[in-house]
Amino acid sequence: MNTPMPNEYMVMGYVSTVIGSAHAAILFNNLVRSRDFTRAPSNILPYQDGSYRWTSRPDIVLDYRVDEKGTVVPQKAWKPADVQRHVLDATLLPPVFFVRTDYFKGVDMSRVWSGHADIINPDAPAPLGGRTRVDFVLKWPGYEQEFKKKIDIKGPIPMSKLVERVTNFVERFINEATYWPVLRVLDHYHWRVGPTAITKDHLYIIGLIHVSGGVWQPILQFKGLNFQPAP
Repeated sequence: MNTPMPNEYMVMGYVSTVIGSAHAAILFNNLVRSRDFTRAPSNILPYQDGSYRWTSRPDIVLDYRVDEKGTVVPQKAWKPADVQRHVLDATLLPPVFFVRTDYFKGVDMSRVWSGHADIINPDAPAPLGGRTRVDFVLKWPGYEQEFKKKIDIKGPIPMSKLVERVTNFVERFINEATYWPVLRVLDHYHWRVGPTAITKDHLYIIGLIHVSGGVWQPILQFKGLNFQPAP
């Protein structure tokens, strides 16, 4: 029997792949109620379904192991002006994952509006902490500016509607960023978005990461495209 890698989730999971290990460690310590933000918690273990769970609350998925369907879009973690108040001392929520009925991780953006998201528990309330308004933010590589929008929830919404809200947000980013300048670094150019570059047809939405009080960053993964992450 293989011995589990210590803190495997910090190397193999979606959260650390998206926002980096330092910010992932802060998030996971918050979730397991540890005040030691200098190291990753050791009481998060891998499960047979590819998930990572806190030993004290194995009913809650904290992350999933990244699969091989494509490159995960790396982002810088969004940070508020007051990190102590809105991150370290805040009550952050576990990431939200969209898992299909065939247990495939993620939904195809190109199929959402045709009603083919096919996620597990589509009518379950979206676990956004009961807020009536949240912020979605995307810090796509290759662009200096971030894309941040307030999303009016107006009461509890089901997971199926949350998928649509995230899809609409990412589509709006692609439409607007089409006209943004790309950073003048060769390694960033292949991250450009727009009709002749990356579109919604290239992407899966895996889920959302709660990076600050009321602020969520989407987890996005390509369909079979394997880019090297931008530095």
